[in-house]
Amino acid sequence: MLGLLLSLLGGGIIIYGASLAILALVGMYQGALEHPLDDPKGGEQSVSRDMLAGVKIGAIGVVPLLAGSILTKVGLFQRLAAKRTTPPPRP
Repeated sequence: MLGLLLSLLGGGIIIYGASLAILALVGMYQGALEHPLDDPKGGEQSVSRDMLAGVKIGAIGVVPLLAGSILTKVGLFQRLAAKRTTPPPRP
């Protein structure tokens, strides 16, 4: 149960960080389409910083995702091993 919870938490953090990075990129292109000759306030440097911040947040989510995945697999293998070692019921 803990493994599944950690996996969901890590996946949510990764999706949130990725969405921040993608929204920064989309905002830059949207601004270029709306005002093609204007120079954006921060330019590509600010978009790069915003995207990198989103990637850093997403990278934080990798740790709980991996830990949760490992815990889930260990629990699954332990259940399978326990089923395999118990003798079948007698008729």
